[in-house]
Amino acid sequence: MDGDLLAAPLTGERVTVKELALGVLAQLGARIEPAATGVRVELDPEQLALLEGRRLPPSSLPEPRAAMYLAFSLDQESEAAELVTAGSWRLEQLVSAALQFGRLGRAWARLPGVRPALDRPYLIFHFLVAYVGYAPQEKLIPVTVDLVTADAFAVALASPARWRLMPQGDGTPAEPPRLSLGQAHERAVDALARAVREQDADWLRAARVRLERELEGLYSYCRAALDHDEAGEVETAGRTRMRELETLARPHVRARAEAATLLYIPLVRGRSGRLYNPVWQRPAPDGPVEDSQSGGPN
Repeated sequence: MDGDLLAAPLTGERVTVKELALGVLAQLGARIEPAATGVRVELDPEQLALLEGRRLPPSSLPEPRAAMYLAFSLDQESEAAELVTAGSWRLEQLVSAALQFGRLGRAWARLPGVRPALDRPYLIFHFLVAYVGYAPQEKLIPVTVDLVTADAFAVALASPARWRLMPQGDGTPAEPPRLSLGQAHERAVDALARAVREQDADWLRAARVRLERELEGLYSYCRAALDHDEAGEVETAGRTRMRELETLARPHVRARAEAATLLYIPLVRGRSGRLYNPVWQRPAPDGPVEDSQSGGPN
């Protein structure tokens, strides 16, 4: 079972189920120890939440670490050890966790009851977006780029219960990518900018209003301070506060790509003969998509 060979991330090197599973667990930060029946894996609550693809609810009390026993061959399987093998629920969970955090590098998606006409390569950029200013926050925004047509859009990664992720293909014909990594990144950045404008316009407006109030307060303070303080001291204090507001309160967004994942998506043909992407439920263009902002890929 653990001798089943799978495609390794990015390189395509053949690895065993055990190597792939333990690699993902190690990247999650799990504590892994040999056991009589395979391995013992210990995860803290945050690591377990990442593995299960759920948010960790806030808690003021420390939570115990979770332990699981995993086996990778039939002779190791027992009541205490869960068998992890190709097609098992646990391996699918590991593949899904790896995909969501950009650790896997490459995977194939399958939906129950869907017979694909072909697989198309999409590159998912996992952007960590920091909103700086009033009510600062961070969020992970995945943006996917069709490597054949250059179509780019922000996505919400689906639940593993809705579609299955596989670490290798099943023989379905796959289209070759036409975009370079640089071209794909340009398209992803354009799509990210559109998503931020559309999804977070309220945050930007609130941050600007808060900054305007801060500036009005600063001007009022400086005018009042001139009545009893030296002009030079007031000017110095005003400039210092202005620099603080420029750094901390001016609303802006910083983003960086934490990782990228190559995902092969099954496309189906409708009655009209046009291709459709059932994973993100949108048409899949046949030809290059022009972008009015970036001019499209070269």
